[in-house]
Amino acid sequence: MKVSQYNSIYDFPSNPSQKLMFNAKSLALALVDCSKVEQYENYCQTHEEIPDEAFLNDLKTGGFLIDDSIDEKAILKYEQLCSRYSRSHLSLVIAATSNCNFRCVYCYERSVLRASTMSEATQEAIVKFVESEAPHLESFTVTWYGGEPLLALDIIESLSLKFIDICKKNDIAYGATIVTNGYLLNCAVVEKLNTLYVNQYQVTLDGRKEIHDCSRPLANGGGTYDVITQNLIDVKDVIPSVSLRINTGRHNVDQVHEIFEWVKDNGLSEKVFPYLGKITSTGKEDPTTSMCLNTDEFVEARIKMINGETANLQRNNFYPTPVRCYCGADSNNVFVIDSDGSLYKCWDDIGHIERAVGNINTNIEYNSTLFSYIQYSAVDDPDCSDCAVLPICMGGCPHRRVQSLPDRCSEFKDHLEEFLLITADNVIKARSKETKCSSSVKSIFVRIVTFL
Repeated sequence: MKVSQYNSIYDFPSNPSQKLMFNAKSLALALVDCSKVEQYENYCQTHEEIPDEAFLNDLKTGGFLIDDSIDEKAILKYEQLCSRYSRSHLSLVIAATSNCNFRCVYCYERSVLRASTMSEATQEAIVKFVESEAPHLESFTVTWYGGEPLLALDIIESLSLKFIDICKKNDIAYGATIVTNGYLLNCAVVEKLNTLYVNQYQVTLDGRKEIHDCSRPLANGGGTYDVITQNLIDVKDVIPSVSLRINTGRHNVDQVHEIFEWVKDNGLSEKVFPYLGKITSTGKEDPTTSMCLNTDEFVEARIKMINGETANLQRNNFYPTPVRCYCGADSNNVFVIDSDGSLYKCWDDIGHIERAVGNINTNIEYNSTLFSYIQYSAVDDPDCSDCAVLPICMGGCPHRRVQSLPDRCSEFKDHLEEFLLITADNVIKARSKETKCSSSVKSIFVRIVTFL
């Protein structure tokens, strides 16, 4: 037997006689008596036999101790390659228009927005591409994007109907989401999107009216807060689910809790789920750089929300999840399609034609941009290979890596202990109350291994 490379041990302030043990590969989280931790640590240092057989078996079950023959890095690389090159799932992010009715101050597309909608030829090329992939697909998902996608609702409807027909004929599971600013999101629009299998919405509010209207104005400079908030109230009975993003920076970090309170006060808690999104800079000349929080500051804001009175409104699961590919950018069967048909690997690249990896009207190009995304291996990266959180990060944000931007690592790299302590406390509280816990805590229960 040998010790896993991905074990972490932390003090447990709620009970100093115990410690938390976590394995980033198995995702096992164990609350362990200190006397048993000493047995484990003695084994790590001297290979002294662990006398407690039950504890030894628990360590094996949790992946803290593994067989000598197991090569954890090789397994991670194999799992990443299997996920990256799987052809059973296709995911497309489609910008039916490159135009937007907003001019958000921090928008990474602000320099490439244009009054352009997708041509019929490009739409047909997308349909043909999906048809060519259909014979080996088990599932197909679409994210409607832009610009502002609801400015091209007719194109969304036309393409959706064709996608649905293809999936029905080929027994493919189909689903769709939409990223919209919410300004045009009325009941008639939602009811139409419901028929097109759009089951998840992302809308953004940045805080109270004066804050939001400054950061997310209309193209003509007008405010947007009143319309968006009224729309969310109006559609609450017909909309499936809304992830309410709060783009968080120095301008609003002290007021984001007000969005949680607004959701609760307006009876939207069953449909609208706020979460914090990190504003990131695109480079040294980005005028929004001064707005950006660093990772430590952003995590502090998230934890404040977790521990605050609004915590029950957050649907996010703060417990680590397995990462094979960090996101669609380093997966082979995921593409972002601009309104002109240009193909990209990352949402942040859209509109920057020099970062394109082809065009849906012609073909995928096997160029350096494509390879920089999908041939990267975190296991072979000297900056990542020996990191204790490698299995829950796998190299971090591909876009920031490719563009040589800072803060590419997962927030778990430097803040894992904080999130695990919150998780453990929440699980213990839920158990002690013997009440039905939230779905996010249920998912944690299956990963918890209690060595007592």
